[in-house]
Amino acid sequence: MTCLRGKRCAGATVVAGFLLAGLAAAPAQADTVFTPFYGTSFGDDRTKRVATTGVSLASISVFGFEIDFSRTAGPLAVHGFDGEGLVSQISGSFVVSIPLRAVRPYALGGAGWMRMDVGATGSDPGERREGVVAVAGGGIMGFLTDHLGARFDMRYFRQASVATTFRTLDLAPTGFWRATAGVALRF
Repeated sequence: MTCLRGKRCAGATVVAGFLLAGLAAAPAQADTVFTPFYGTSFGDDRTKRVATTGVSLASISVFGFEIDFSRTAGPLAVHGFDGEGLVSQISGSFVVSIPLRAVRPYALGGAGWMRMDVGATGSDPGERREGVVAVAGGGIMGFLTDHLGARFDMRYFRQASVATTFRTLDLAPTGFWRATAGVALRF
């Protein structure tokens, strides 16, 4: 399109200007965001889902850091075990975000510690396994007011090592996905 007549170019320029202004990044400022969340964990077989609850605390501008704690209770087939049990994890992740005016998409990656307590079945007293976990994922936050918003998150957890004790490592990694939604409280 050439700008011989000017009207067509002026209209396109105004529309492009409004679009860019709406998508322009907000001023970079560190936000501390506390998010209690609820969601589901699932493995490769997406039909087996387990309820997950937890909290996260993040300090985010363009670059930031987050601490995340979650517990998953129920059938642990999604975590590589058979039977009922409890999976607890705590992780720290580096966060990269794009602070737009209304929403904030982000990506994260980090590592943490995971403990699996598999309950007793019959004569089996149960089993506890723990180890290092790698975390990667992303999501989006949106705020209705200066302090209240919503957060949607999807993460992949991959066990880098699983151990029956801290000194005994079993390098047979397993992984699972976690999808959550929560109330984002910014202060």
